[in-house]
Amino acid sequence: MIFEELAAKRAAARKSKDKATLSILNVAIGEIQLETSRSMPPKMSEGQAIKIVRKLVESNRETLSKLEDGIAKETLIQEIDILEGFLPKEWDEDQIFEFIENASGLMDSIANAKSDGEATGKAMKVLKSSKAPVAGKTVAAVVKSIRS
Repeated sequence: MIFEELAAKRAAARKSKDKATLSILNVAIGEIQLETSRSMPPKMSEGQAIKIVRKLVESNRETLSKLEDGIAKETLIQEIDILEGFLPKEWDEDQIFEFIENASGLMDSIANAKSDGEATGKAMKVLKSSKAPVAGKTVAAVVKSIRS
């Protein structure tokens, strides 16, 4: 699980005195533990932990886009690289299109939907139920290309 991987990497970073890695892993582990403590019973699923790490990456990217060159920017880039190493690789547009093409009736369902949003929702439902590692924005782009 991602939490165990983060903890193992944090222990290695602590041992090697890698302050940058240790710092971002402490943040990620802390966020996961905080969310776990808020749930009843206190339990964290793999999907929830991945979502938290992904949110940290997105937050760092947003901050990065607002910074000028400098040490802070370099640190954020390094943190993003570290965190992305723990995330499952998401499918690209070609892989999503191939899945949609091969899913029974999904292509027709997308084509006959009233709007792009409805079509994207139908595609996401099928993709997520099969545990496909996809990003909503990428699925929306594929659906839009199918419908155009």
